[in-house]
Amino acid sequence: MDLSNKEKIAVGQSIDTLVKKTFKENYVKTKNIFITIYDEDGNTLIPAFNYVTLKFKNKKVQEEANAPVEYQNALAKAQSYSDNMYMSKKGIYDQLVSKSGEGFSAKAADYAIKHVEANWNKNALEKAKSYQENQNMSINNIKDQLTSPYGEQFTKKQAEYAISHLSK
Repeated sequence: MDLSNKEKIAVGQSIDTLVKKTFKENYVKTKNIFITIYDEDGNTLIPAFNYVTLKFKNKKVQEEANAPVEYQNALAKAQSYSDNMYMSKKGIYDQLVSKSGEGFSAKAADYAIKHVEANWNKNALEKAKSYQENQNMSINNIKDQLTSPYGEQFTKKQAEYAISHLSK
């Protein structure tokens, strides 16, 4: 049996590792992940089972799985903005609700901000690095840009973290 198009796990690697990876990438579009476990020769060891139902019983994940589609879509956008553009919490919220942005309802944006997995200090640092390396900005201007209501909208504390961790 050819398993080349299936996710494989190494001996000793936990199923959780594979499922969490899959779940993180797909949780806003799917409520169930079906897994079949095969041995090295492609023989079925454990037939397909619904892993989400068995494994993800905590309140947050259940809430995400049962959230309205608009909320799930807002969360997917928020996660993308955090992971790829290193935006601030306020910047993401504003982008989600803006009519010239994503146009989500305030409730959907609130839900997304509450559930997005982000390290705001890391996001501030990544933005600061970009300003330092790509735009050759001074430390003072970077800090101003990070905290400006017309700029990145990070908190003062997040901006200070970023500045303190930049290359000098």
